[in-house]
Amino acid sequence: GFDLVYRSDDTRAGKLMLYLCLLTPAAVTISSFFVPIVAKTQVMVWLLCYLFAFLNVLREHSDDIQLVGGEQALVFYRLVPNESAVLAFIEQVIASAKLYDREKYTRIDVAVPEEIFMARLHWLLQREIITEKELQDLINDFKVKRLL
Repeated sequence: GFDLVYRSDDTRAGKLMLYLCLLTPAAVTISSFFVPIVAKTQVMVWLLCYLFAFLNVLREHSDDIQLVGGEQALVFYRLVPNESAVLAFIEQVIASAKLYDREKYTRIDVAVPEEIFMARLHWLLQREIITEKELQDLINDFKVKRLL
């Protein structure tokens, strides 16, 4: 079946660094009133701190929901537009994928070998796309069409 995997960075260290980089120039400026600091040094501290803060903001943080279990994993931003909308959309994707697989693999074609058809049906049952009753009905329909 399909599974949801939540991926999220621990952003506490990044936020701490951002705050330090924003507060350090203010601290240097305030301390320059009490302790003489060379102007070039003060400007260099400002530039370096603001550069680090800017780079921290530019770094892409991950807060995603990953849908696995299909041909390839799909990644969704968890909070864009909001988590409930994302989860509702993921449910639509899963329903569409199940409907597609159901229509594709329950189509009875007598040219398909029986073992392959049965394997497909059991795969659909394992993924909870068809029920046990539907499995038996499809097996019976396949055998009847094979006889005709």
